[in-house]
Amino acid sequence: TEFQVRCILELGMQACFDEGSAMHPCFRHTPGRKRQRRSHHALRAEHSVRCPNCQAAKQPHRACPSCGYVRPGLLVKTGGES
Repeated sequence: TEFQVRCILELGMQACFDEGSAMHPCFRHTPGRKRQRRSHHALRAEHSVRCPNCQAAKQPHRACPSCGYVRPGLLVKTGGES
C-alpha cells in the first residue's frame, strides 16, 4: 500500500512483509505500551471469610462448601460431607 511504500522510501525501513511469508507489523510496540497492556493481567488474591455455622473458610455471599449454610433458616445441599 501507499503507507508501506512511504515507510520504505522516506524512513529507510525494511519492507513490512517479505514475499512469500506472513505479514509483520511495520513498527514495534514500545516497552511502555506493552506494560500498559499487561497491567490488567495480574492475578488478584481470593478473598475468604469464616462460615458462621461451622467456621470453615468460604467465599463471601456464597453457600459454605462444607455445610451448605447460606443464612439463618436456609441450607443448600452440597457435595461435601454433612
